[in-house]
Amino acid sequence: MSLPATSGECFLGYTLFRASPYGFVTAGRLAQGSEIIASSGQTIRVKEVSITPLAEQDLVELSTISAGLKVSKCHRVMVQRGSSPQTIPAGNLRFGDPVYISGDKVEKLIDVRNVLEWVELVSVTFEPDETVEAFHPAPASILSKGHGFPKTSRRSTRRSTRRGTSADVRSSIPDTDDGWQD
Repeated sequence: MSLPATSGECFLGYTLFRASPYGFVTAGRLAQGSEIIASSGQTIRVKEVSITPLAEQDLVELSTISAGLKVSKCHRVMVQRGSSPQTIPAGNLRFGDPVYISGDKVEKLIDVRNVLEWVELVSVTFEPDETVEAFHPAPASILSKGHGFPKTSRRSTRRSTRRGTSADVRSSIPDTDDGWQD
């Protein structure tokens, strides 16, 4: 989801931001002067950053059909009111509210959950105050491989026997009546 950061502990420490077209940085690793990519594609700087140590926090978990975000209740989230965007604290959002997601698209919230979690929170102020895309790493991923050749089994050309029977199965299949010819 796209959202501006403000003062107040808002982002989870493991939240990811685009640091370049090909890389990400976690909120917990940001420092004054760090650069990230805003949702517009413009490079913006971290003006201020402060970290709240690991503690139990009141959070809001927001979900649309294709996006999700977990932040503190004070976090500003971009919503559509009428035909223009504005920010609303995450704790004030409700099911069905239209929020902006990546690509400046608007989707309705299909789930809003208040949760308590032990997390590190990071307060970040960006200059200029642009919307940013915030991502959460997947808890696990499906393993796969790239293009390659399938492994072939190499079998012996020798005929073997199992339990005293021939390995040539064709000789063990009896002739049967087709039934369709009289």
